[in-house]
Amino acid sequence: GTGKTTLVSRLASLCGRPLVAFNMSQQTDSGDLLGGFKPVEARDALGPLLQPFVDLTRRTWTKGNNEEFLLRCTKYAEKRRWSHLVQAFHTALAKVAAVPDAPTATPKQQQEAGAERSDAAASSGAAAVVSAKGKAGDGAAGQ
Repeated sequence: GTGKTTLVSRLASLCGRPLVAFNMSQQTDSGDLLGGFKPVEARDALGPLLQPFVDLTRRTWTKGNNEEFLLRCTKYAEKRRWSHLVQAFHTALAKVAAVPDAPTATPKQQQEAGAERSDAAASSGAAAVVSAKGKAGDGAAGQ
């Protein structure tokens, strides 16, 4: 050879970059470089989501007709009605999104965030008093 691979390897080394070498031939195609489409069964994609969804729903909503809803979801999975199961997942997500200020953190994280907001409010209140006093001379405060 003429040292093409050696040259590129040395350049990568000098630049401190990793080198990934591909041995190609006449049979190499784009799928070898980019990957390909592998069909996935809906059961394989949605099946593992069902139990965590059920557990999360029970923890999130303690009142209402959740058991009826969750039973319906389980039956959708058992009967392989995947589009119905996906729609049920979307319905639950829409209900969560519709709750104003829906908690996205654990109670401990919420408590810590509340303390931080209280501290910030106290310090910004002090800053507002200082700011108002500073603007009193230009007639802006108290208007």
